[in-house]
Amino acid sequence: MNSSQHRKKLIPSGILLFLVFCIMNSAHCLIIPPDPFESTDRFALLIPAFDGTIVRVQAKVKALGQDPLGTGEIWAFLQYKLPGNNKFFSSVSSSISIQGLNTATSTLIEFDFSKEPIPANAYHRRLQIYYQVNPGTLPLQLAEYRPEQLLVTSSANAYQPPLSPSGGTLIFGPITFLREREQPNPTSADSMFKKYF
Repeated sequence: MNSSQHRKKLIPSGILLFLVFCIMNSAHCLIIPPDPFESTDRFALLIPAFDGTIVRVQAKVKALGQDPLGTGEIWAFLQYKLPGNNKFFSSVSSSISIQGLNTATSTLIEFDFSKEPIPANAYHRRLQIYYQVNPGTLPLQLAEYRPEQLLVTSSANAYQPPLSPSGGTLIFGPITFLREREQPNPTSADSMFKKYF
């Protein structure tokens, strides 16, 4: 009789220990791959605007060869194709003045394509990054990224403040409403309170 009571207590605690062990094992087996842009220099990040056009590109750049690069300018050149057209189009970023580039460590640089944005439906994109000491010299290609090396961030997570309506102010809360720009009318606020509560 005593052993049956003892078994009744052991079975639920045994099941509980088994479930805890299974959960711990599955958590240890869960491997989250690192972000490829963060872990290597082999990827570039395309940053779209709200309409989907690519307006900025981030890439990690370093000097090629044995010697570091001195003061000069750096810019990006992006080629792409559009649906229904087989030829390549291109966009050039604004140039950036730099103090130099090291051969050992990469520098994160953001290129601005806002003057020549890349359309949202562009595909087969290729990015090349160039360095030039002064306008009279030939540019030196520092990096080239193939289509599979260009990662696109989503523009959905960016915050866009709502436009204020004309003639009033938009107030956010549990109940979003439009407040007129003139003085509030206490009788209308009273009736609104009674209507909702």
